[in-house]
Amino acid sequence: MHTFTIVSEEAELVKRIYNLYLEGNGDCKIAKILNNEGLKSKTGVLWQKNAIRTILTNYNYTGNLMLQKTYRIDYLSKLTRVNKGEKDMYLVEDNHEAIISLETFEKAQELRKARFNRARKESEKHSFTGIVVCGNCGKNYKYKKTNGKGKYECVTYNDLGKAYCLSKAVPEETLMLEITYLLKIPTFDETKMRAKIKKIIVKENNILEVHFVNGKVEVIIWKDRSRSESWTPEMREKARQRNLQKGGKE
Repeated sequence: MHTFTIVSEEAELVKRIYNLYLEGNGDCKIAKILNNEGLKSKTGVLWQKNAIRTILTNYNYTGNLMLQKTYRIDYLSKLTRVNKGEKDMYLVEDNHEAIISLETFEKAQELRKARFNRARKESEKHSFTGIVVCGNCGKNYKYKKTNGKGKYECVTYNDLGKAYCLSKAVPEETLMLEITYLLKIPTFDETKMRAKIKKIIVKENNILEVHFVNGKVEVIIWKDRSRSESWTPEMREKARQRNLQKGGKE
């Protein structure tokens, strides 16, 4: 039988992570909170969303133990696989002192399932997924929805905060308008965009560097909605030319 020894400081941190999650904070937000407080993970590194996720799905914290959650494929290769019903699993109740209640754990799992389903529905189809890249850290931008409005934000910024990437989010509507104007088409068309554009690099000073499939590069300078609405095509072109003179690519 497994023997567990509870370390009081680690146990308090586990409780806090569950409380933060049930208060409405996601994995990334919790990692940011702990990192901003200077707290390190058990291995002494920065908290990442995967580490938070592991804690929030660890059934052993309830004092119960689920045996054979993984199994060995064969004894020669010693490869293991997560048990998804291929093997019987065994529950040992009250095996050790609990850190959180079973009720707290189950609430966290229900909330996680609801958030997963909502996120999957929201991310089923977004026009710029896999195309927008951060010019600061090199990571992809991901779709997010805040206050009912869609935007694309750097994964590093989203996961760790501005201390690790100073990139700026770009509104989805802005991307659609700028690409529509650049391609000289009447309305935004994802199929046409993906046929012509390989990637869009988001740089400082509201610069979008658009790389075409044929090797051509165009530079766009976008403005926040309130200001961009007053821009004429001539103003946009002048701004683009100014950036090219500063070293941008055509």
